[in-house]
Parts: sequence; structure tokens; C-alpha cells
Amino acid sequence: RVTPPRAKTSAKRPAKKSESAGRRGGVADETVVPTVTWFLRACELLGDAAIASVEPGLDCFARVELLVKRLEAHPDHEKLHQVLGAACRECLASISLHGRPKRQMIEAARREKREVFDPDL
Repeated sequence: RVTPPRAKTSAKRPAKKSESAGRRGGVADETVVPTVTWFLRACELLGDAAIASVEPGLDCFARVELLVKRLEAHPDHEKLHQVLGAACRECLASISLHGRPKRQMIEAARREKREVFDPDL
């Protein structure tokens, strides 16, 4: 069973209509309707938490795999695309300096991925 990463930050909940009804002269209603701004802020915070959940000290190949998984969950997060691009460029530089990654490096990257995403855990 895979558990999604938890965000360490949270967006403020939108005000209940009943709390703002007196100021606007409207009818009190218990329905909470999040605004577009609230959704955008929440998505931004979740994407930032996804970036923070990938340790910078990991091998670049493991970081790329983990960032791709997080990008699948947050495809509209611009910083996540930028961090993934930087990790990919780091992998390309590593390949140009040291040649193709050895099998042990690939297996280590996959082990790192399994520690986070293995459904058998």
C-alpha cells in the first residue's frame, strides 16, 4: 500500500459563508466553498512539499526517478519541473564524465525508489 507524501505546510481554509455573511449582508450558510486562489495556493504548497521530500544528497539517478513520480502527482508545479530538469542535467554531466552508470548505481537508485514507493511495505 502506497502512502502519499504528507505536506508539512497547509493552506489556510477559506472562510465559511456564515462568518462572512454578516459583512456582506447575505444569508448565513454552513457550506464552505474554497476559492480559486485557495486551490492555487494549496497546489503550490503541495508541490513545494514534494520537492522538499526528495533529499538533495541522493544519487542524481535516484533523484530523477523520485522527482518524476512527484511530477505525476503535481504536473502543473513549475518549480518541480525546474528541479527535475536540473537533476536530469546533473545525470547527463555525470554520464559524460564517468560514462554510462554502472549496474550497481542503477540498482541503488531503484532501491531508493522502492524505499519510498514499494507497495509491499
